[in-house]
Amino acid sequence: MNVGTTIARGAWQRAAALATVTSLMLAMLAVLGSPVAAATISVPAGDEAALRAAIADANDGDVIELAEGTYQLTNDPGPGGSLIIDDDRALTVVGLGAGATIEQTEDNWSVFAVDRGSLTIDNLTLTHSGDGGYGSALYVESAWDRIEILNSTITDNVVSGVGGGIYLDASRTFEDDYGLEVVIRGSRFTGNEAEDEGGAIWMFNYRSLLIEDSVFQGNRASYGGALYIECGVCAEEDADRITIRRTSFVGNQASLDGGAIYLWGWNELLVEGSTFAGNQARFGSAIYLDDWGPSDPFWSDPSQWPASDDDVTIVNSTFSGNAATGPLTAVGDGGAIYAEADVGDVLLRNVTVADNIGGGVFSLTGAEVEIVNSLVVGSMSDDCTGDVVSLGGNIDSDGTCNLDPDLGDQAGVSAADLGLGDLANNGGTTQTHAIDEASVAYASALAGACPATDQRGVARKSPCDVGAFEVPAADDDPDEPEDDEPDDPEDEAPPATPVEAQPTFTG
Repeated sequence: MNVGTTIARGAWQRAAALATVTSLMLAMLAVLGSPVAAATISVPAGDEAALRAAIADANDGDVIELAEGTYQLTNDPGPGGSLIIDDDRALTVVGLGAGATIEQTEDNWSVFAVDRGSLTIDNLTLTHSGDGGYGSALYVESAWDRIEILNSTITDNVVSGVGGGIYLDASRTFEDDYGLEVVIRGSRFTGNEAEDEGGAIWMFNYRSLLIEDSVFQGNRASYGGALYIECGVCAEEDADRITIRRTSFVGNQASLDGGAIYLWGWNELLVEGSTFAGNQARFGSAIYLDDWGPSDPFWSDPSQWPASDDDVTIVNSTFSGNAATGPLTAVGDGGAIYAEADVGDVLLRNVTVADNIGGGVFSLTGAEVEIVNSLVVGSMSDDCTGDVVSLGGNIDSDGTCNLDPDLGDQAGVSAADLGLGDLANNGGTTQTHAIDEASVAYASALAGACPATDQRGVARKSPCDVGAFEVPAADDDPDEPEDDEPDDPEDEAPPATPVEAQPTFTG
């Protein structure tokens, strides 16, 4: 037997068989049809019927482009009064040019409704001229979605329930896997209102929320003038992450608590490079951190209580001119931040808390708020109340923040020595309070705790300045050769102004 010939013949037979199978598979694909490529669907300006048809007929992955103009949703065809995204479809709706406005005119319908689907809106304005009930601009009731709001405006939406602008609810899968992810970038939420919770956004049971480079202004509710966020699955290790960066919360109001943000159960909150100014509430006019526990009537089964070891980190951010008005005519607590017992670890790092009514930082017994390299000054009422712990490098104006001079803290600093400027546009995307080299806050923070940049993105010195604003370091002469000779004293940054030791108080 010719072994070589036999092997060659066997290889040829296998190759022929494989070719036959491949041909059959290709033929079957031809019969069944190949995967449909994503399409771009164009909608003429103001054509409501074409917009509805595009949303209804679009396949997964399609992009719907809206010509500049206003689209009024005036028809009420029964189920489907909203523009519905379902059937596990992921759609993108983009406004061309200067953008497009979609206005819902029918009560109790949202502009968009998402049920087991994903939606990205880009360069759109969503508004509602009536009462939307829940989420006038966007109603989401599903747990597997990804929602993206990019370069868009959600404005003047009013509801009699919760979620004036957006309603996000993944509660249907409380005991199952879930993955609602929400991304908001470069967007504005203005003039939205809810009679109950979440003037701009109401959110429940989610995996993650990311807000960047956005503005929340003039929104109103009973709880959470801008954002009301609650979870019932906080014990999930990879759930309930909230990240807010380079975002402004201005002039939002809650008739009860949480003028800008009300959080009730979460795992991690990170706020970076953001400003809270002129917000108002009874308690916690900027941020109200609520806790879960046996006293909460919503959870009769203790096994369902969410975890209480939540983490809050606020860095390079400014809280200015917020007002905790309190019940009736009394001044409230937590002009900037109100932390209930058992909310977990709260850390303020290079934060400026200035000129707030109802105090600056309020912490109930059991909620430990740690501050480092931060200014808590100029409060009407105490700068700090409750269990506030200094990690060093802090400044207060009334000696109430439990500061320790051995940690580099400065207590009871006068306004003249601090030299804090008015809230203003000092560069970057959010407003800040500036200082100069003459301030006692200049270069007096703990170097090891300094972030790399300040709220505006300006590089920090070492040691850095206390608070969210950094005075830039003196520039070195790029033409000067590097050597071991000492620098010319005229080229050095001026030293910090000596400050006489101040007495410390606890309270």
